[in-house]
Amino acid sequence: MNNIYLTCRMNLRQTPSLQGHVISILEKNQIIPVIETTEEIDGYIWFRTPQGYVANVDEVFYHADKYDANNDKIKSFIGDILKKSLQATTSTIEEIIKALEKF
Repeated sequence: MNNIYLTCRMNLRQTPSLQGHVISILEKNQIIPVIETTEEIDGYIWFRTPQGYVANVDEVFYHADKYDANNDKIKSFIGDILKKSLQATTSTIEEIIKALEKF
């Protein structure tokens, strides 16, 4: 079965949208079964769980026992994480260089 692992507290929503009603707040360090994933909505792919929907933010890790032949969603998901990490690192390096120039 496919699962997500939460490394932080997460909103569990009634619908797969940032405007969706928050049913509850899930505590970190949980493994939650995933029924299916959605197409991108509000900038996120959403995981449908038995209780509601969770967004695919960086602190949510997806594990599938078996990936379908079409791996596009997971490739895109991982690619997006890597791009965001690169942007954050580049921005941090630029800020450090600016700070060093003051000395």
